[in-house]
Amino acid sequence: MAAANLCLVCNVQLHSIAGGMDSLVLPSDEDKRKAYEAARQLPVSADGKKWRLGEQDFEALMKHLDNVVSRN
Repeated sequence: MAAANLCLVCNVQLHSIAGGMDSLVLPSDEDKRKAYEAARQLPVSADGKKWRLGEQDFEALMKHLDNVVSRN
């Protein structure tokens, strides 16, 4: 997931730069701080379980792998 997100971000940056640097709107320091703080919050499931960083991604990938294996 992280590699796919990195590729997506790089692609967006390249397309943004192609449109011209003058048209880019950069976030303020306050907006960057808020985004950072929101990203650092650990997710909580409906039953109140707190997930560790990356744990939900791991579970999703394992379910995906199980589905692929069960189809074959």
